[in-house]
Amino acid sequence: MWETPLLCWEIKGCGRKDCPVYHHPGVFCWLVDGNREEEGKLLSHCLHCQVFKLSVERAIGRRSADLALYQTVGLILQQMKNSEEELKEKVVSLQILNLVTGALQSTTKLEEVLHIILTGVTAGEAFGFNRAFILLLDEKEVMLKGEMAVGPLDGEEAKFIWQQLEEKKPSLKELLFPSPESHRSDGLNSLVRRLSIPVHNPKAIGSSLVEMKSFSLRTPGELKDLEEEFVNLFGSQPMAIVPLVAKDKAIGVLIADNKFTQKPILDRDVELLETFAHQASLAIENSRLNQELKSRLRELEDSERQLRKNQTYLLKTERLAAIGRMAATVAHEIRSPLVPIGGYARAALEDYDRQEVKREDLEIIVEEVERLEKILANMLDYSKETKPALEELDLNLIVKKTLELMGERFKEKGVKLKTELSPQLPPVMVDGEQIQQVILNLVHNALEAMEEGRLSIRTKVKEDFVSLEVEDTGRGIPKEDIDRLFTPFFSTKPKGSGLGLPVAEKIVVDHGGFIDVQSEVGVGSKFTVNLPLKTTW
Repeated sequence: MWETPLLCWEIKGCGRKDCPVYHHPGVFCWLVDGNREEEGKLLSHCLHCQVFKLSVERAIGRRSADLALYQTVGLILQQMKNSEEELKEKVVSLQILNLVTGALQSTTKLEEVLHIILTGVTAGEAFGFNRAFILLLDEKEVMLKGEMAVGPLDGEEAKFIWQQLEEKKPSLKELLFPSPESHRSDGLNSLVRRLSIPVHNPKAIGSSLVEMKSFSLRTPGELKDLEEEFVNLFGSQPMAIVPLVAKDKAIGVLIADNKFTQKPILDRDVELLETFAHQASLAIENSRLNQELKSRLRELEDSERQLRKNQTYLLKTERLAAIGRMAATVAHEIRSPLVPIGGYARAALEDYDRQEVKREDLEIIVEEVERLEKILANMLDYSKETKPALEELDLNLIVKKTLELMGERFKEKGVKLKTELSPQLPPVMVDGEQIQQVILNLVHNALEAMEEGRLSIRTKVKEDFVSLEVEDTGRGIPKEDIDRLFTPFFSTKPKGSGLGLPVAEKIVVDHGGFIDVQSEVGVGSKFTVNLPLKTTW
């Protein structure tokens, strides 16, 4: 009838104004010769084109080659149409998967992660299953425990939920992130938490975990392999079981079914669930690791608080123990000056009657009384609980004032004083009177360790501390005695109370600092007081 191919719209009787060929002059009908990008779209219309149908009719009864050509082209076009539909479905599925995966990345809370996963599986706009369950492997890796489920508990609840969804028509995003006041059934979710399936001698659900393999149970024969624990709670109906695998380790299973609609579960449904399960597994594992990290941090914080309490308790206990030792030692320490005081006082009384009181006797009494007063003062300083009254002060100024008070002592001992006070020293938060007591105790100890010689006082900044160094050229301290220097009543001096250094250390520790000691016999000693630049008081 036609010797040459004509354009569709040129053929009498073809009124398909919607045909894309109509809008592409120069492109012939099913004998395509034109823009390759448009070719697929044009061919998809050929099956409905009158021209194509007329060509088919012409082929009937004619050469077998013509008929074969028609059948071949028709088959190709049908396959192209099917492929186009499958492609559209996959694009939609990927868009849904992308949306749900994005939602999973927005939270690290396990409950929210599980809700998003199950909502994605059951939402009509997403995978559209009736119900979905998540079971996770316990810490001992011997039981699968029901964690969460989404879906109706029975047919009546299913009708109610679907009616609500039909009226409100929420978007997938609204379903993934429900408002606090939104309706949410908890019946199925409460039931699934009673579920506990052992993984030894596994059946369908356990096998999915152990073998890290998906199962689709569709026939009665296949459903017989379903765990009895699950059947007793949720019944036996066609379902898909997909393992949740994170970092090559199975952590649980995802189960989905269509109990109420009885919609068949196809292979592509299982494939989509497998693709989604990969992202879901990573989100669950990250959430659990995040929870574990937070739990560990809380444990560390609790341990730190308990440690501080224990340290405070130990300090108090040590102090009480020291006071107890003090009570045992005090008799001896006080007896030493009391014996000469009593003896010389009685002698002076006798001499007084004879009017022969000796000045030397009275001086000894006064000296021993002063010694007694010093012992008692040190005991009180060490035993009392006094929290530092912190204020921002210049350590250099405290050092200068303290050294002025001891000027006469340096002259008496014939000791030369050398000071190196850093002009860049920042202010520190300290109790001025207590720090002055520390300096007095350290300088007094240094003077008692020297006959003449030189005493050096330095201040400097060292890392996060302000340091005060007191260095003498005295007799030094044996190594075996250095560790006992801050023990109450330990003294290397014949008339020492053994409380000067413990009192100094207690004050420094109460300020959040510490004291370092370096000493060499015959060379001298250096005591370094380190006070923090920042305090936690």
